[in-house]
Amino acid sequence: NLGVMALEDRDFLTAQDYLQRSLRADPENGKSHYLLAKTFLGLGDRDRARVEIERALQLNPAQVEFLELQKELQ
Repeated sequence: NLGVMALEDRDFLTAQDYLQRSLRADPENGKSHYLLAKTFLGLGDRDRARVEIERALQLNPAQVEFLELQKELQ
């Protein structure tokens, strides 16, 4: 996934672009919402990161890594 690779490279703007494209194709993908939350956190946008992690948790409420990021964002 190009979004994941960009995120790993800390290329947050590119990651944002790819992840938002992914979510347009599959808006119910909790992992993409989680990765977009991490991307927004990397961009310093904690508010948008919170929105994305909340959506990820709506889709996958027991996902440990999602819960950990939610805790980090509180």
